[in-house]
Amino acid sequence: MHQRIATESRTPDANIGILARADGSGRFGYGSQISLASVTGPVEVRMRDELTDMASFQVVVSPLDNVPGIPTKAFAAELQTVFGAVLLLHRHPRTLIQLVVQTTSKPMTTTPTVNLSLNTGEVNTSTEQSNKSLRTAHLRGPDIPFLASEMATSVNASMLALIDAGIPLRATVTATSCAVLSVDDALRTRNMDPSHKSICIVVDPSPEEEQCAISCHVYAFAFSGYDPLNPQQQDHQTQVELLYCASTGISNAKQRNELYNIAREAANEQFHHLRSVLESKAS
Repeated sequence: MHQRIATESRTPDANIGILARADGSGRFGYGSQISLASVTGPVEVRMRDELTDMASFQVVVSPLDNVPGIPTKAFAAELQTVFGAVLLLHRHPRTLIQLVVQTTSKPMTTTPTVNLSLNTGEVNTSTEQSNKSLRTAHLRGPDIPFLASEMATSVNASMLALIDAGIPLRATVTATSCAVLSVDDALRTRNMDPSHKSICIVVDPSPEEEQCAISCHVYAFAFSGYDPLNPQQQDHQTQVELLYCASTGISNAKQRNELYNIAREAANEQFHHLRSVLESKAS
């Protein structure tokens, strides 16, 4: 049985209304992993993009360095699908709502696929080290894939920006990331369960942990049905729906079932944290 590892050093950092020239903005991060999102709209739309029965929704993911590549375009399309499922676009027909997302943290250092010596010869390593090298291999330039924690913070920052802009929604979306890795590869700052085994599940992993993880996963959930007039009944009325799931690496069915339950609990904690941030801003 895998054990969830918790840490006090990666508490969430959330804020809204931090950009002056945007209709809505939000920032969300864990430790050094921080994402920023801004929303413009509803505004006038070009005739070629105009929709008669709903607003046009566009998502732009702006990389911190380099130019947008295939992973950037793919992640923008995924964000458009996730939030397109909860936005009430029919409330603002013939307009445009644009969401811009950017990760403000420094990208992780890339590593080559094959270990080379000083004389350009391949280094002979053990099977375990070779497999770990393949897991930590990353492409360079605009083809660098997004980290799981980077995708989760981007979803949460986007949710804060949409709420700050006053865009009507049918649900609140929160995301979390998980990584399956060896206990020896987990950060020493984490509080280890005394009954943990050699393999563990880390919630909201750091870039260093993702680099040596066996598999990484991202989950986004939609929370709806909350009645502010009856806050005592929120746990019974809130409906939770899985909107998005992405995985990289090797995992089995037992791990995925456990990861889903852990991610749902963590996303529920994110939901309450985002609501507390909004309540503190409103008061």
